[in-house]
Amino acid sequence: GSPTKTSHVWPVDSAAAASDGILPKSSGDQSIPRLTFWSHLGTAEWVEYNFPQAEEIKSTSVYWFDDTGVGRCRIPASWSISYRETPNAPWKKIDGTYPVAKDKFCDFTFPKPIRASAIRLDVQLQKEVSGGILEWQVK
Repeated sequence: GSPTKTSHVWPVDSAAAASDGILPKSSGDQSIPRLTFWSHLGTAEWVEYNFPQAEEIKSTSVYWFDDTGVGRCRIPASWSISYRETPNAPWKKIDGTYPVAKDKFCDFTFPKPIRASAIRLDVQLQKEVSGGILEWQVK
């Protein structure tokens, strides 16, 4: 699946870039497509995958965009995953500790596998800066 919806994306970027399979060299890699929430600063944002049919998912990994020294995108303050079992079901948050780091995939394994028709990455940006995603994997 690929992201089908996002709360906001900078017009020169794309939601599809978050799952295009192109792996970054670092969080500051500007040579590959990306999804950024620019020019939103310090806001709560989200990216959503919808699957044609419910899939079993065990884990997720996010590679954050951070252009320190060039622009105003930073790794987020925090993030979490919510999911829907069926298309119109309410979102359910998966509790746990979600790591935030630069220059590597931030992996989160679910306490137990889920069956989902949609999965959402909820992102809280740091104060007064924006953020973005270079790659988001759902496994």
